[in-house]
Amino acid sequence: MLIREKSTGYAPGFTAKDGNGETWFLSFDPPKNPEGATAAMVVATKLFWALGYNQVETFLTTIDPRNIQIDPHATIRRPNGKRTPMTNDDLAAVLERAARNANGTYRAAAGRLLQGKILGGFRYEGTRPDDPNDIVPHEHRRELRALRVFGAWTNLTDLKASNTLDALVATDGHPVVKHYLQDVGSTFGMAANGPHDWDEGWEYSYEGGSTRRRMATLGFALKPWQTMRVTQYSSIGRFEGQRFDPTTWKPHTPTTAYMEMREDDAFWAARRVMAFSDDLIRTAVQAGQFSDAAAEQHLAAVLIQRRDKIARAYLPKLNPIVNPRLSANGSLTFENAAVEARVAEHAPAYHATWFQFDNATGQTRPLGATRSTTTTVAAPSGLPAATDTFVAVDLSGDTNAYPSWRQPVRVYFRRASDAWSLVGLDRQADRPATADRRSTPTRDHDR
Repeated sequence: MLIREKSTGYAPGFTAKDGNGETWFLSFDPPKNPEGATAAMVVATKLFWALGYNQVETFLTTIDPRNIQIDPHATIRRPNGKRTPMTNDDLAAVLERAARNANGTYRAAAGRLLQGKILGGFRYEGTRPDDPNDIVPHEHRRELRALRVFGAWTNLTDLKASNTLDALVATDGHPVVKHYLQDVGSTFGMAANGPHDWDEGWEYSYEGGSTRRRMATLGFALKPWQTMRVTQYSSIGRFEGQRFDPTTWKPHTPTTAYMEMREDDAFWAARRVMAFSDDLIRTAVQAGQFSDAAAEQHLAAVLIQRRDKIARAYLPKLNPIVNPRLSANGSLTFENAAVEARVAEHAPAYHATWFQFDNATGQTRPLGATRSTTTTVAAPSGLPAATDTFVAVDLSGDTNAYPSWRQPVRVYFRRASDAWSLVGLDRQADRPATADRRSTPTRDHDR
């Protein structure tokens, strides 16, 4: 049963209740791009949920207008601002803007109403004053700064506060604000009303320098998007990986968190993107239920290609040592994320500088230095063994190919009765990822 109009976004749609009384937000495809907007919404929702972002539960469904009833109390806001009863003509006006199947039905993306009290969106800077748990400025939150990488991977060009949503929910009997990326549908090559423009992902909505250069050169100062070849599908739009560069990708408008992204944020994000295997990406794409097998294969192939470019751009850029483990007998093993992703070769040698660490004061006492040509390094003699002892180890790779690997990663271990456990890793990267970062926040830790 239709209960009101769609209040946000450009895609045609409306709000309805099903036979169980649940509320759903329905959006349709534009007439010239059947499957485009709905597939983008469903596939992107699954990808961002897997990346760790709360998402509105979204499913594909088929709507038969002959089965739609309009709630007698349903109203719609008219251009003059007044609300009047919704009519069949209003329903017809919505469906007129939607892609229609041959049998008269309509494909739709259905988003389930969120639980809890809706508080509105969150900003990409500052904190939420009515949330006592929100104490870290948003521009310093890794998961928001890393959206620059995830947005580049999926071509999520519409990164803005109005596409977020906070809800007050009960968790273990206590009210907690839950944060959602509400709308990730402007992804790949599609937007709500059709394909992305050619320059989306390449330029901000306004770039004075580019505009002036094109005017001064009578249009001969060309950007890559003006010369690239793109295989287009009506259900995907313009989405390519050949000319894609994650370091220069741009959304419509840069958020503060976007501009604050650092090299260690990008490294963290690249590892999360690389966690998507080829098969996992293909499975996510299948959720779009494309009728054109070639379009489905193209979308998956471009996502794989862009994933690999993100790995090459960010994983070797700073010391890529990850997953350190210290055995009870003092054997330290680790992995090299860039090598694991096959975008770099191992360093000829790895160095470890060992310290006893006082967790109360932060003071250190040198214990010695060791080295290895493999990813297993022995501890120096005299490694402390008392319970609740802490040690810190500076790990670095000695290679001319990547001088930044010589900047050590510091790892911290705590001794239990018979084993060492990792309690901290500091990647020690204070540099911005690109030149448009505006300030230097405090150092983050890998998580």
